[in-house]
Amino acid sequence: MYALRYLLVRLCVIAILFEGFADAEKHSPKTCDCSDRKHLPSKLRENIVFVLDTTEVVTTTVKGELHELIKDLTIGEEFVRIAIVNVKIHADFDKYKNNYDAQNDIKNIEEIGGSIFQADLGLEKAKELFDAEEASEKRRSAKNVVVLITARPLDCTEGIIKRKKRSLEDYACRIASSMRSDGITIITLPIKGKSSNLPKITLASPCFEVVDYENQAANALQMLCQASCDCEAPFIQVKDEDNCLFYSECVYPIFEKMNYTAAQSKCKSMNAALSDILSPQKEAFLDKMATDNELLPFWVGQRNNKWDMNEQKANEDYWKNGKYDPKGGECTVKILLEDGTTAWQQGSCDQESYFACQKYSSMSIY
Repeated sequence: MYALRYLLVRLCVIAILFEGFADAEKHSPKTCDCSDRKHLPSKLRENIVFVLDTTEVVTTTVKGELHELIKDLTIGEEFVRIAIVNVKIHADFDKYKNNYDAQNDIKNIEEIGGSIFQADLGLEKAKELFDAEEASEKRRSAKNVVVLITARPLDCTEGIIKRKKRSLEDYACRIASSMRSDGITIITLPIKGKSSNLPKITLASPCFEVVDYENQAANALQMLCQASCDCEAPFIQVKDEDNCLFYSECVYPIFEKMNYTAAQSKCKSMNAALSDILSPQKEAFLDKMATDNELLPFWVGQRNNKWDMNEQKANEDYWKNGKYDPKGGECTVKILLEDGTTAWQQGSCDQESYFACQKYSSMSIY
């Protein structure tokens, strides 16, 4: 009898713990599916241009890094297509049909000689390839990525860019900035040349600068995944760039007030739902978006204390700045307080508020 009672108690404890874990999983940020390195390459759908420093000092090292990267990719029409440039195009997107072709061809990349790598010319060639790809209307959903491998310092800090005397760094920085504005992700891999130290390269955003020299290929693969875990325009990716955290949740703010039902219908027409708030990171992101664009009050995708996205019951922890009151109304809005902070509030679903629609990226872990 004692043994049976002990077993029942243990089962209850396990059930409570499991429910807690499940609730924590439901109410945590939706992450990008980048953890499974074995199957990750088959999930990527990208057009990647490798821009290589093939000056006489580093050509062999660059080819080695490129070989390590390519072996971890799945090259093919439905997966990753690659092109290779230095200061001219060595291979366009149509040259390689598989990994074997690409790896065998690396040895044929010409050394350009000299000791100064002109990154601006390489980036210009990469832009030409992306423009041609866009004009052909192939693989419109594929993400465009540049992977720059060089031993040359390229400092794009504001002071360098604004100096009066133009330099090769200035031109490269301007081209890179323009490419990023066009939605092209730039990943930088520094390598050691004559110096024992890695060069400082700031062409990319800090979140796409590989700084771990010992694990460059693995880190670059993770960054390629993060680049794929993006949102199709006009949706915006939920992210915390200060900490290089990118989530697979995509939101689109609507600059028009509607009642709750009309807002739901608007989002549904975009194959989306009213945005939920399941994490402090998501709340901070939406609050900033709303305050910056004067979109308050805005609807939270929650009715009768259930989320629109999955109809799960909302945890009352989200009412820390506000108070849940079933008598206050069926629907929930975020309002702006006098001190500049926001709070949750219940109200009539017939009132009109701003809102954001939400969907997940293709790389999401649901």
